[in-house]
Amino acid sequence: MTKASRITAVSKILVDSKITNAVWWGEHALSRHGIPTAVTRDDVALYERDIDHVAAALTSNGWRELPLTEPPALSGFWLDGWVDFMGHGRRFKYPEHFPDVYGLELVLLPRSYLGLESLDSTELLAEDDTCLAYPSARTMAETVAKMFSKSSGHCSLIMRCWGAYFLQYRVLQEEELDQLEALNPEFWSELRSLEVN
Repeated sequence: MTKASRITAVSKILVDSKITNAVWWGEHALSRHGIPTAVTRDDVALYERDIDHVAAALTSNGWRELPLTEPPALSGFWLDGWVDFMGHGRRFKYPEHFPDVYGLELVLLPRSYLGLESLDSTELLAEDDTCLAYPSARTMAETVAKMFSKSSGHCSLIMRCWGAYFLQYRVLQEEELDQLEALNPEFWSELRSLEVN
C-alpha cells in the first residue's frame, strides 16, 4: 500500500464520519516538513469527543483494534515509554486487503494530549486532496517539546531525536528557535548546544 493510498483510506473514513478537524502528527507530519523519517505508525490527532466515533467507523470497515498488551509487529519500537504514550489513544491495524502494510498501525490520539487542542488556521496546513491537516513546522516543534516533557524512556528519546531533526534539516529560522527555546529551555537549549554547524 502506497503512502498516498493509505492517506486516502484514512481520509475516506474521516469524511464518512463527518470529521473535518483531524490532524496528522508524528512521523507523517515531520515528513511534510522535509524531515525524512521511517514511518512506523500513522498518528492522527482528534478531539476527544470524536475518537470513539472514528474508532467505531474503522472497526466497521475491517480495521482491527489492538490492545495495549499486543506489541506492534515492529516490536523494536515498543520499548519503555511507548505503552504509556499509546495508552492515551487507540491503535488499529490496517485491514488485510491493503497490501504492503505489514506492521503499520493507525493511532488515534487526543489533540489535548499532544498540545494541539486549539490551533488557528496559521498553525495548520492542508494535506493535499484530503480532509486532514498537519501542524506548521513551529507548531510541530512545540508539540514535540511538550511531548518530551511528559514522556519517558524510549518515547522521550524519540522526541529528542525529532527535535534534533528540526535543527539538522534547518526547518526553522533562528528567530523561531530563539522563541521555542524561551518556551521550553530544557529541551531546545541542550539540543542547540550539541548542534554541529
